[in-house]
Formats: sequence, C-alpha cells, structure tokens
Amino acid sequence: QTGAIVAEVVVARNRTTNETGAPEVVPIAHGDVNLTAEQSVGQVTLTIEGHGEGRTLLFNVERDAIGPVEEMVVRFDGERIRAADGLQDVLHATEGEPPEFLVILGANATQVLVQIPSFSVHTVEIQSTPQAVVIPGPVDLIGSAVAFTVAVIGGVAFVGVSWAVRARKP
Repeated sequence: QTGAIVAEVVVARNRTTNETGAPEVVPIAHGDVNLTAEQSVGQVTLTIEGHGEGRTLLFNVERDAIGPVEEMVVRFDGERIRAADGLQDVLHATEGEPPEFLVILGANATQVLVQIPSFSVHTVEIQSTPQAVVIPGPVDLIGSAVAFTVAVIGGVAFVGVSWAVRARKP
C-alpha cells in the first residue's frame, strides 16, 4: 500500500568491529515524524513521535545484528504485541486496534514490520531473548518442598528402623 510505511530502520552488525555487539541503527523517516534510535547488545529501541493516522514501521535487520529470529520479541510501549495475520493486515493500521508485527525472513536479512494504529509518542523495541535459565515458579517450589520433606521423613524413618533393628540384635 502506498504511503503505509512511515519510517524505516536499518539494523546492521557493527561495521567497526564486525561483531554481534551493539548493532548500528540508521532511522529513515518517510513522513512527518521524529525518530530516536538506541541500540545495545541484542536490542534496538526506537522512539517515534508523529501525528495523524496510524502507519507501519519497517525494520531491516541484518542477520545476527540482534540475535536469532526465533528469539526475537517485539514490544510496543513496553508491552509484548501479537503477530499480524499477514502483510495486508500489518500494512492497514486501524485506529482502536492493538499494534501488531510481522516478520519476513530473507537469506541475509529479516524484515520486521510494526503497525502503529495511531500516532503520538510511542516506543518500539525489538530484542533477542536468549533461552534464559528457568526459575521455578510457585508450583515447582511447592513440589520441590514436598519432595524434600518426604525424602527427609523417609531418611529419618530409615535411620530409626535401622537403629531399632540393631538394638534388637543380641
């Protein structure tokens, strides 16, 4: 759709070091918007300010600039957003609908389209979330506590029975 893309952000591997540290970010405005981009290892944050009807942001992410595509998370104003049904869905921003994103995989780059339903000041984050260490939740902790208690009681009972059997031997 003509005019659907309000801004483009090129995210590339750091050309100075050619490593996957903080990526280089080049924001390109296609309309009357103000863009501020920040980058860190595994993350790009874009603040966009504009007025009028909603449109779509295009992030061209070079392979390995942020992290594996499978581990990418897209947030809009700090909240994780859902994937769009398709290209036409993400390009047709409708006021009142929640923001959406679409990932298009290429051989050397990934395009992430983020729909902004209406303009004011918004923050869009794309980050890689490497497989984190799983911290047990309350149910896991309760199960672990029960298992530990049963093991301790079983151990005490075993020691008690062993002692009683030894005491009975002549």
